[in-house]
Parts: sequence; structure tokens; C-alpha cells
Amino acid sequence: NYRYDNKRKAVLMLPRYGLINFDEVNRLTERQQPVLKNMLQLPTIDEYKPYASTSAQMPRYASLIGTSNNFDVITDLTGSRRYVCMNVTGNIKLPKTLNYPQIYAEAVYEIEHGRRYWLDEQDEKALMERNLRFVKMPAEAETFDTLFEAAQPEDPEAEWLYASEINQRLHPTVHKPMTTRQARDFRAYMNTQGVISRRSNAGMVYCLKQKTPKSV
Repeated sequence: NYRYDNKRKAVLMLPRYGLINFDEVNRLTERQQPVLKNMLQLPTIDEYKPYASTSAQMPRYASLIGTSNNFDVITDLTGSRRYVCMNVTGNIKLPKTLNYPQIYAEAVYEIEHGRRYWLDEQDEKALMERNLRFVKMPAEAETFDTLFEAAQPEDPEAEWLYASEINQRLHPTVHKPMTTRQARDFRAYMNTQGVISRRSNAGMVYCLKQKTPKSV
């Protein structure tokens, strides 16, 4: 088990351990999340041995797991493909002993016979959709759903809008521009909603139509 504190210390654990568990992973701060994202994808780690003048590349062995009592464990919408989230609804029952040699032999056999051990584009898309329930959506998400919906370009009510224009309609009394973080989260949220987008001279525009207010 490991509670996150030092970036360098955390990275150096990757070539030294087989499994690293982060308790209450949802408590990682906004500054710590990019480091965790980097740890998930590092194949090797540069490490300086005592009294050495140059670094040595160490192979990464560790896998990362985390626990949480909350569902909103993923704060980076664009990086949800790096996680495999599971909702544990009961006690996990394991046999008293595990046949590790047999498990290893089966893994080696499948790799030697060409079994794919990486995710392709279709796998990643399915994983991101599956992980949506564990993603912490930006604050604008709920407001967006009440006012807009995705549209097809041929729809006569469709509009191509910039993020700033959408934000202005969502918050007509607020005249403060979106922050870089808000804009990034907004783009990622548009992707999760299947909104069609295209690049224009001034940036990305999104194909939307405004919902008709329900009469009371």
C-alpha cells in the first residue's frame, strides 16, 4: 500500500515492486493526477545508481491498483482509457493457494502464440464508455444537458458553436472567459457525449442544437 507524497520516490517504485496499491485514489490532488497518469504509461525509468555519473534505464515491473469509496475517481476525461474500473459489490473470494507457476506458464504460452496483450482502438473506445460512470464530470456538464443536445450537421436547427459561445449561453450573467483547464475539460466532455466537432480558423466548433424549454 502507498499513499502518494513524493513524485520522484513514486516513480522509482516502478522497477522495484510488482504491485503498488494507492489507498483512496480519489484523494489525489489536481497536481498529482498528471504524475499518476505518467506512471501508468512509463515503460522504463531512468535511475542514477550511487556514485554513478550517468543514469541507467531500469525496466518497469509494477502494475498499479487503487481503492476508493467514491465513484468519481477519474478526473482526466481524456485519460480514462488508461484505467480499468471495477465496482466491487461483495466479498472477493480467492482460493487459499494460487498456482503461480501455472498462471505464469499460461501467460507465456499465450504471448508466444501471438495472443494480443495490448488494447486496439476499438478496445479503448469500449473501455472509455465503460468507465464513464467513474469519471468526475466538469461542473458545466449538468447545465449543458439541460440546454443543449448533440445534433447532426444536416439538422436545420443545428448550430456550429465555439466553446466560448456555449459557455456564454450557459452562464449569460458571467462575463469571465473560460480557463485553460475548463476549456480542456469541456472539449473532453463533448467527446464523451458524441458531439460532432470540426476545426475552424479560430478553433474547434461543435454541432449542437438548443433544447426547447419544457412547458409547465
